[in-house]
Amino acid sequence: MLARQVEVGMFEALKALEKYEVKPFEDGYEGSPSHDFIGRMAGDWDWPGDVLTASRTVALWNLEGVAAILLEASGVTYANQTGGHACLQSCAEGILIPFNDDTPLEDPDNALCRRLSRLLESAQFLTPTLADQIDVALATDSHTKCATVDRDRLRDSHEAWVYVDLRLEADGLLQGPGPLGLVSVPSA
Repeated sequence: MLARQVEVGMFEALKALEKYEVKPFEDGYEGSPSHDFIGRMAGDWDWPGDVLTASRTVALWNLEGVAAILLEASGVTYANQTGGHACLQSCAEGILIPFNDDTPLEDPDNALCRRLSRLLESAQFLTPTLADQIDVALATDSHTKCATVDRDRLRDSHEAWVYVDLRLEADGLLQGPGPLGLVSVPSA
């Protein structure tokens, strides 16, 4: 019932905008904006934004190492199975930045990817203590020292999917305005 009232309200608003020739509502694709709205609500045509915001999806299920996703409009969505046994299907739009994660030959279990996987194993969300441990692991690698766990998104972070703040450093991997991102690691 509420959805119907919203539709009627939007239709009436479009008619008023058209009547007073408020740009860009003075005309439509199929006559008038109110006619376009009716056609789209009936499912006869796609909404213009559906075509413009369509994105490609890249699955990170076979990701071998650690990567950051800069959270910004890119037209590409990255997806990963996360959350341990919960088998969540997490996804985010952005720009993928794979971090160098050379496996130490003398101690393969000390690779950043494996250390993060052990820390995050079955984590349904992060605690401040776990976030501190992840920060220590990220700080030990020259390629990931720019990332720290975003304390405002602890409840959104979980196994294989950690929201981070990315700091820019003069000699670092990232340059430009300080972005928000997330770090994706292979799922356990």
